[in-house]
Amino acid sequence: MQNKFLFYWSFALVFVFFTANSDVQVFGDIEGSLDKILSAINMPGSIVAYSKDVAGRYRLDFVDANQEHRVVVIGDAIDKGPDNIKILMMFTDFKKRYPERVFLILGNRDINKLRFNWELADGALDLRSDNPHKNSFDRFRVGDWEAKFKHWLAVGKNKIDGGVVRYYHGQDPAHIENDKILKLKFLLQETMGCPDTFDLFKKELSSNGARINDKKVADFMIAMPKPGGVLADYLKHAQLAYLDKNTGSIYVHGGISQDSLFKVPAAKSGGRDLVKDKTVQDWIQELNKWGRKGIYQGIEGKAGHHQRALSLIKNQEPEVQTVDVNGEKVTTWGNSDIPVISNFISVVQGRPWGPDYNLAPVDEQVRCALLRDGISTLVFGHSPIGEIPVIVKSRAGADEEFRSVATDTSLAKPFRNALVIVRENCVDVTADFYTKDAVKRVKYSSRDPQVGTQDKLGNWNISLDLQVKFHEPFKNAGFGVPIYSGALATTAGPIKAKL
Repeated sequence: MQNKFLFYWSFALVFVFFTANSDVQVFGDIEGSLDKILSAINMPGSIVAYSKDVAGRYRLDFVDANQEHRVVVIGDAIDKGPDNIKILMMFTDFKKRYPERVFLILGNRDINKLRFNWELADGALDLRSDNPHKNSFDRFRVGDWEAKFKHWLAVGKNKIDGGVVRYYHGQDPAHIENDKILKLKFLLQETMGCPDTFDLFKKELSSNGARINDKKVADFMIAMPKPGGVLADYLKHAQLAYLDKNTGSIYVHGGISQDSLFKVPAAKSGGRDLVKDKTVQDWIQELNKWGRKGIYQGIEGKAGHHQRALSLIKNQEPEVQTVDVNGEKVTTWGNSDIPVISNFISVVQGRPWGPDYNLAPVDEQVRCALLRDGISTLVFGHSPIGEIPVIVKSRAGADEEFRSVATDTSLAKPFRNALVIVRENCVDVTADFYTKDAVKRVKYSSRDPQVGTQDKLGNWNISLDLQVKFHEPFKNAGFGVPIYSGALATTAGPIKAKL
């Protein structure tokens, strides 16, 4: 079975060299919201359409099956919206029907659920220490788990079906199932940035009128990343990066920096440089092979045989700097209350912010390397960019323009996505911009000389009449707060949105 999926990946990579010039439609971070998908599809010019079968299930297809257009889902398919299961099934089905034209990029919210396969095993439920027992399956702990878990219990979040339930740390066989439910909720809420995900799954599983209790929800979620699970099926068809030679564009979830370019993480250490004469295509191929091995090992979930999976899971987490008792800085992995420093060695977690938290162009070293191999556009998600996507232009020389496109509009309310079409040598965007007074449809293109440029005050020109600048971190979250200006921005001040 594994060879079958490796074949899909290899065939897709080769296929892009021989198809005629065509376009790529990008879906930014979906995060469990069907509205984000439909809002983009309903825009004029979408190359994707949807229909419903007799059971009311959504099905995606290409508007013109005779064209060789492609679709890229930029990662983070699930978590914050009410349609997680539908979306996993819908995109997996789309990919299976068009394996050479639909590309699912792995996001941190997709990969991190592999942790369930170890951290919710019977031998991994003892949370009385920051360091798991040597015989525990649990090998992934953030340094402040013990205090965080004690606080979680103290504020009464240890509830099952609405009632507070004691946690036994896996020491009482009669309460193992309840411990798993509670630890699942703790993992989601405190270590994965998913405060509402359990309840959203419960609501979706109950949507057909069935009575669903917390145990049934937990059973479903724990089974998701295991063999045969709905998430495992999705992950098997996904990849860390996609290179589209026809449009000269590359797609990752978080970004590409000089720390991640031409590097593939090793199982027991940091990244390793590839041979310098390797091309970007070679690097992407090696990166995807490494990622796929981690995915398969993670799905298998075998104790003592998970080094690649653990390496992949660590790679998609932010790095957090702490200070040890001797006053020396050390690095720990995972979400924490300590200010996040981007994990720049990861194409999943890296962020495009400068030291002032304003959006920054791609590193010059990266631009030059990509342009050398005929790649002039980088598309990414992961970092919430505000209401609508932002194009950033930069140059590696007098005439060589490079475009980076930030597509994550997950802070936008109501949930919606923009229509992002990547063509040869340009990017076209159609988006709905919500102001205090009205909804305004904005169309902008990298072909416009002003779009993607920055003024002396640091504002990025989204379009001729809309600019944005990012300021201090949003709720200490590692990305900047957007403040809009220009004729379209009829209300001043930062976007107020809930993470």
